[in-house]
Amino acid sequence: CADLSAVGIQTSGTYHVGHPQPFPVSCDMDTAGGGWTVIQRRQDGSVEFNNTWDVYVQGFGDASGEVWLGLDHLHSLTSQQQNELYVHLEDWGNPAATRFARYSTFSVGDSASKYTATISGYIGDPTLTDDLASSQTGFSINGQKFTTKDQDNDDSSVNCAATFGQGGWWFPSSCGYAMLNGRYLTACNPSCNSAQGIVWKNWLGYRYSLKKTVMMIKPSSI
Repeated sequence: CADLSAVGIQTSGTYHVGHPQPFPVSCDMDTAGGGWTVIQRRQDGSVEFNNTWDVYVQGFGDASGEVWLGLDHLHSLTSQQQNELYVHLEDWGNPAATRFARYSTFSVGDSASKYTATISGYIGDPTLTDDLASSQTGFSINGQKFTTKDQDNDDSSVNCAATFGQGGWWFPSSCGYAMLNGRYLTACNPSCNSAQGIVWKNWLGYRYSLKKTVMMIKPSSI
């Protein structure tokens, strides 16, 4: 998407990227300078995120709607050069309140590393606590392998994916503050079952499941 933006394409939408086998991605050309490739989107509960390891590796959903781009694609896109990560969060208010988290460095390792996340350099919304790369011991996803309900690679005494929300994620030993692939819960806020939904704990708490999240990447040099 950054390459498309660089040659003058400024319309957000679905495009095919990558080689030798291009795949569809959603490009955001409007947020924070544009050129962002959407790697995850939750917005209406239409796509099931309660998936197995193989499905998370391959990716699922629809680039134009709810989507998980896939761990293999994430590794491919983030291994060639330094990328930054932008996370959009939205609650159920009318009008909705929004927050953003932005990180200067984000990458995903290869399959041999179990798709280990590297993340640092929080430069996000000053009103939002950093729940992904928290400085608190046991709460950062940095250096964490990916875990799904059927493949437990986290450092917790439990399988965090199976215990909290059923979705795959980079879980730290505490299972963490943020989990954006949990259940899509609509009618229980602010008293949902703790840490079962789409959670950014230090914004709205473990019992509040967010309405919308979008995770996007682009090369840091863009």
